[in-house]
Amino acid sequence: MKKIKSILTVALLITQIGQSQIVDIEKTYEISRKSKRGFLSGIDYNSDEQTYQLTYITKQNDRKLKYEFYKFDKDFNFLNDGEGEEIFEKMKTKFRWFKFRDLLYSVEGVTVENNLMGTLVMRKKLIEFKYDFWIAGYYRKVTVLEKLKPKTDDGRKMSLVAYTEDNKTGDILVLAAIKLKLGKNMAEKNPRPYDLYFMRFNKDLDIVSETIIPFETPQTLLAAKAIFETNEEDPENPGVESMAVTLATAPEKNLKPTCTYLRLGADTKIIHRQSFVSNANYWNLDEMILDQNTNDMYLFGPAVDDLGKYSKGKFKSIQLAKINNKGEKEFLTETELEEISKKLKTPPTQKSAPEYEGKKFEFSTYKVSSTGDLFVSGQNYKIDQAGNDKGSKNFKDIMGFHFDSKGLLKSQYGIDTKENGNAAQNFGTPQLYLEGNDGNMYWMIREIKDFNALYGKLLTYPRLGKITPDAKVSDFLTIGKSDGYYLDPKYPFLEINKGNNIVFFGANKSGKSIWFCRVNLK
Repeated sequence: MKKIKSILTVALLITQIGQSQIVDIEKTYEISRKSKRGFLSGIDYNSDEQTYQLTYITKQNDRKLKYEFYKFDKDFNFLNDGEGEEIFEKMKTKFRWFKFRDLLYSVEGVTVENNLMGTLVMRKKLIEFKYDFWIAGYYRKVTVLEKLKPKTDDGRKMSLVAYTEDNKTGDILVLAAIKLKLGKNMAEKNPRPYDLYFMRFNKDLDIVSETIIPFETPQTLLAAKAIFETNEEDPENPGVESMAVTLATAPEKNLKPTCTYLRLGADTKIIHRQSFVSNANYWNLDEMILDQNTNDMYLFGPAVDDLGKYSKGKFKSIQLAKINNKGEKEFLTETELEEISKKLKTPPTQKSAPEYEGKKFEFSTYKVSSTGDLFVSGQNYKIDQAGNDKGSKNFKDIMGFHFDSKGLLKSQYGIDTKENGNAAQNFGTPQLYLEGNDGNMYWMIREIKDFNALYGKLLTYPRLGKITPDAKVSDFLTIGKSDGYYLDPKYPFLEINKGNNIVFFGANKSGKSIWFCRVNLK
């Protein structure tokens, strides 16, 4: 293979007032025409040798893959390149990033919905997977087959509350309620009308296991979240480890609703059940946040004391609950809009001061720090006076919320986006939190410059800001955008020396010239 020469080497030492993040090294390198035709398929970092190998798959047949690779030292100086050809099974052993089960395979599964009469209807489905080297992963084709109305042993019909599909096995977990039998003697016809049923069905629509969850009053679903287990052969189709559900009683004029948190195992057994009285009449539970390190669950969302609804599209507070890994409620806090406004902070040189005004916003990401602080961020978008979306989302400012380990708000952060074109407004800005070894939290915002319709990918570049333990936010350092290089959609960055360095990967718009940038976090 023709050896390619480096076209640009730039070493930058740029600091900004109030920032500890430093762009240490930034370089580009020109790859072959074969490599640029596809996406970056995998990155291997050897921590002992401190070398990077970037691999591009260039051709595929029924048994083998051809690829080209480029190897660089710790400062992204070119070391060597090469090409190879391997059967699929050998690729699995040669590259850790190569996840492969079969070139073609299928899984029989189940999907579920309520019909127009509110009756739970299940359908068989066939999921067909085809490996594609362009994305180094699988395309999915789903075909829905015949339907069935499941019933309890005594023949009563059911109504869907929540569900999650296990794409690894084809099974489905369903939380359902009994449809009440109407007419005379309703109490006799419906002896336990408010109990819920948690069931696991296999691909043949047989009930594998079932648990009855008793309730004495009717329940409304606030949120449900599937908790997945890894699937090493196909990470994009994980199995289900459990399901978390939060329900609430109907609010009354002088009585706050009682919320019930459930953690339900894949075997349908109840792992946790915890009930508590809400501080607000109406809680729009945006997200159930699982701390992967501790297995604690956080329940986050805006709330209002107006009975049963929020008025004129505006909430009055944010409510946050923590359920620990033993299923116990550790705290339930409510922060009023006025206090949220008082704790607004923005980057020092940012001219505007966007803040949360109580309207709906799009949840984006979260992070629980090693000290127990919770960081949650999302993005404003346009809604009408009734609180409904106005067509496309039309995303605007980014909002961040910083809570301490007791659930008390430390700060609200309002961040302007630099890009406001059609792509940025339609897709929303990807975000991520990374905790540094210096005790600070680093907030990565991937600004959307454009959308590449040919490859179906967003063209993004990173901005990086710092949040200190005392809840101050720095200016955001823009990385790489001025030279026209954009982050790789599959491998945008890699943490090196965890908590100390971030390495960004990308390319120019044509994909011919690849880009490296190492940022020191202290």
